Amino acid sequence: EKGGDGEGTANKDVVMGDGEQHNNSEANPQEEEKPKPPLIFESEEAESLAYAEYNAKYCLNYVRTFFNHHLDDPWFRTRLSPLETYNQALKERGRANSEANEMRKEILQSLEDMKKGVIPKKDPDCAEYLGPPMCNFVASCRLGVGTKPTNPTHGYMHRGDYYTEQENETDMQHNVLQGEDRNRIERHAKSHLHSFIRTESCVKVMDVPPNVSDEQLLGALAGHCGGGGKDRGEPPTSVWSDSVCIPVRDGASMDPYHRTAYAVFPSSAAKDRMLEGLHKANEDANRRSSRDRHHRNKGDALPRVLDLEVDCTDVYGRREVDADGNGAAPPSAGKKKDADTKLPSKRCTVYVSTSLLSSSQPVSVLSAAVSSRTRIIQDKEDATTITGILDERREIDSGRRLADLLRLLYPDRDEFLLVDDEDILDISIAYLRRVHLFSFYNGCTAAKIVGNVLSFRASAGTIHLRLRDADQILAKSAEESKGRDSLGAVSGGAVEDKGDGEMAGGDCNGAEGAVEETNLA
Repeated sequence: EKGGDGEGTANKDVVMGDGEQHNNSEANPQEEEKPKPPLIFESEEAESLAYAEYNAKYCLNYVRTFFNHHLDDPWFRTRLSPLETYNQALKERGRANSEANEMRKEILQSLEDMKKGVIPKKDPDCAEYLGPPMCNFVASCRLGVGTKPTNPTHGYMHRGDYYTEQENETDMQHNVLQGEDRNRIERHAKSHLHSFIRTESCVKVMDVPPNVSDEQLLGALAGHCGGGGKDRGEPPTSVWSDSVCIPVRDGASMDPYHRTAYAVFPSSAAKDRMLEGLHKANEDANRRSSRDRHHRNKGDALPRVLDLEVDCTDVYGRREVDADGNGAAPPSAGKKKDADTKLPSKRCTVYVSTSLLSSSQPVSVLSAAVSSRTRIIQDKEDATTITGILDERREIDSGRRLADLLRLLYPDRDEFLLVDDEDILDISIAYLRRVHLFSFYNGCTAAKIVGNVLSFRASAGTIHLRLRDADQILAKSAEESKGRDSLGAVSGGAVEDKGDGEMAGGDCNGAEGAVEETNLA
């Protein structure tokens, strides 16, 4: 009441409210007032500390659960185990030596054909100044055959529906042009393809779960290489996987931690035999599940995607339970052996593509400035220097290094000095890409594993062609730029005498010409 009418009214309302609560309690004596919960924390600071401790325990439990779940996954061990990283580096070094040896075989075969009188065909898109190539290997290494794209497709084909992807991959993939395009890999630079891609002895295995190893894929594919005895086909020699898809955002097109693998066979015939056996297994499985399923007749094309069942019971081939850590022990008396010591069998399905990998090879055409002849000499020196350092560091066998291959092509010193620098540059770039997974025209970066190159996730996955007649294009652009500059100067001088107001227009025209020249550069 001392505070005035407002406070008096408020106090009165409070009193009336208390009276109503009292009357309600008297009217309902069975309902008692609910006791207030006791205070859990003495202060807000104690509450914040308790929540921080809970949050830390939750995150630690999450990390431990993830670690234990992926402990045996090959991709996880490669990232954490120095031994797995070392083994992967050794495997990659063996692949590099093998690829260098394949390039040596290609050169020897090309030289033998030349001795037999086989005339190497010059690429019709090749510049006139290069002249006829020495042999077919040199002809298929030349990169100065690029033309301006006229009908580019937009966007990369990410993994989604495998059947849809395989149906569209021959028409649009990785910005490879359609129709009249002359830059496709079927026309140029075939020596820049890896040996197993060029010989069509490699298959693509998609949607591989993280708990499936390359060895398990190798065994599953070998099981479809034919029957026993003479009908037994050749199994794949190696399997190369790319990096797993680690989810960094919602809505990713690939399943988390899944990857793509590439199985290499000794020959194209061995790969075809495996695909026939796998298709027969698919037909047998479909025949048991559906009688109305369409079956392939002899001579029909294979489906674009085949199902492959993989035994993924254990990554390291363990089949028996080791309860005490001392190895498997015989079962105790009175117990069944299978139920006591054997691990339950696990199987999964992956998808094998029957399409040719070379048809989806991305090709890019460099700009006129990068393709100019004025850069060739310096680029050749840089490429040969980088190759020599990598050959030494990665211990490429003697006789397979770039210097040895060049001596094999041009044994005479005087003949070597007469070779065009552009041919030496192109051979060096092909060697860098195939042996060292090195991209010369895309930031001078190298991939660690060949799987990332085959799946185009590394810069070396793209083959770069130099623009044909780049110097003529640059000269023409320079003349047009000079013409615009002179026209701008004349128009500026003409309006200079007409007054200050029109003089600004002349300056504006000159600025537009400068902007156009800058954009052109």
